[in-house]
Amino acid sequence: MKELKPLVILWFKTIYVIIKIKMTIQQFDNMVKKGVHLVDLYQVTCPPCRKLAPVIEEVKEYYKDLAGIHAVNVSNNPEIASRYNIKAVPALLYFLDGQLQEIEFGYKSRDYLQGKLNYYLP
Repeated sequence: MKELKPLVILWFKTIYVIIKIKMTIQQFDNMVKKGVHLVDLYQVTCPPCRKLAPVIEEVKEYYKDLAGIHAVNVSNNPEIASRYNIKAVPALLYFLDGQLQEIEFGYKSRDYLQGKLNYYLP
C-alpha cells in the first residue's frame, strides 16, 4: 500500500495536517467501523472550520488511544458529505461502532467535544 504524505498548512499559528486524498465511501466506513469516532467535515475556505481545527487537534491528541478523531475535507470528498446530507460546515459526526449517532454543526469548544466523546465511550 502506498504511503500517504500529509500536506501541512499553517492556520492561525496552528499546524493542521490534512491528508489530501479522495477517500472512498468504503474507506470511510472502514475508518469508523469499530469504536467511537468523531469526524470533522470541513472546507479549507471556511473560517469557523479554521477556528475549530486546533481544537480538533487537541482533542485528537487527548483521545489518541480511546477514540478516532478525523478531519475530512468535503471539497475532496463530496460523496461523504452527500451521504449524510451535509449542507454546511463544520459538521461534526459522532459514530459508535460504525453507526452514526449524532450530527452537529458549527464551532465547539474542546471541553464540549470531550464531554460528547466521554458520553459515547464505554
